[in-house]
Amino acid sequence: MTRGTRRPDLIRLRWLWYSISIAGLVVGIGSMVMHGRQAAREGRSFIERLGLNAGIDFTGGAMFRYKLPNPFDESQEAAKQVEFRAAIETTGLARFKIQTVGTGALRNYLNVQTQALTEADQRTDRDRLTQALTAKEPGITLEESTLVGPVVSNEILVRALEAFLLGTVIILLYIAVRYDFMFGICAVVALLHDIFIMLGWASLARLEVDSAFVAAVLCVIGYSVNDTIIIFDRIRENLRRMQGRPFAEICNYSLWETMARSINTLLAVLFILFALLFFGGVTIKSFVAAMTVGFISGGYSSIFNAAQLLTGWKTRREARQRRPGAQASTASGTARSRLAPSPSRPAPAPTPSRPALESGMSAASADLDALATPPPLPDRASEDVLEARRERRKERKAPKLGKRKRRH
Repeated sequence: MTRGTRRPDLIRLRWLWYSISIAGLVVGIGSMVMHGRQAAREGRSFIERLGLNAGIDFTGGAMFRYKLPNPFDESQEAAKQVEFRAAIETTGLARFKIQTVGTGALRNYLNVQTQALTEADQRTDRDRLTQALTAKEPGITLEESTLVGPVVSNEILVRALEAFLLGTVIILLYIAVRYDFMFGICAVVALLHDIFIMLGWASLARLEVDSAFVAAVLCVIGYSVNDTIIIFDRIRENLRRMQGRPFAEICNYSLWETMARSINTLLAVLFILFALLFFGGVTIKSFVAAMTVGFISGGYSSIFNAAQLLTGWKTRREARQRRPGAQASTASGTARSRLAPSPSRPAPAPTPSRPALESGMSAASADLDALATPPPLPDRASEDVLEARRERRKERKAPKLGKRKRRH
């Protein structure tokens, strides 16, 4: 334990960690409120009224299917997508998605989805796209042009929110049964912190929120809860091993015991995410960026928020128990217990009556007379038997003594 006490006290600095989290939440939620008001005035979709930059999956648009004159294989897919994206960006389209499809290893079709909801916009986008792609890839032909609705509709969004609330309640109940109810509350608070940090950052950076972003949020939820439960499990083990120690000291010691594991796990994930962020394709950058922010926030909340919240609750609870009213009730209970007769103290024996004393004295005198009477003399026959036994013992011992003398 002496080794753990020499380390910095992370619990004592909990208000510093709270301040950092609150600052991040205020900036993110402020951005969501500002963009949400503007979207509400313009009558946009539900996601945009939350201050988020809704993607095509939530708003719908137009789908254009082009056939490529020169099919290419999977090894050239990334380079071809970059070329097609650069050509489409010259048209001025704000939001679009591209996907190369085909049969087997060859890619001979290009799907382009834009955020156009009217037929006039669809015709305008179709003409601009066809001209740009023809300049880049001569011989390309448009095979299909259709209007598509949102992949993730408002009904599915509502169901997703209901599923999230149900999952949160199940997590709370599991941790409450497995550990303690306040353990579950602190884990859920840390989880909500990570979600709002991701949403606020997405609103501030105007990151496109689509189905990939929802998948990133789900991944971060799983990571954050797992990391928090590992720290809580170590706290519970140390509560049994270090009985009598202050709760804040036990939590600080447990945090330092799991610190290496938490940081190593977070770094292992971030190395992969940074590689995808800087060297991956353009289509997954939004997903990878959301995952990066979420994992950093999840690691931070697990180490610097969850255990600190638990310690603050425990400290306030102990302070309430040490109040004068609680001490007075405890003292009165102790006084009542002292005034009450002790069950282990034997009751005094009753005083005997005079006849009982006389009978006891007569019994004692009879015992003294029996002790004073001499024992009866032994019988003559019994003495002869004892003498014969002594003679036989002497005869058995005599040869052995002779042998010992001859040896000397």
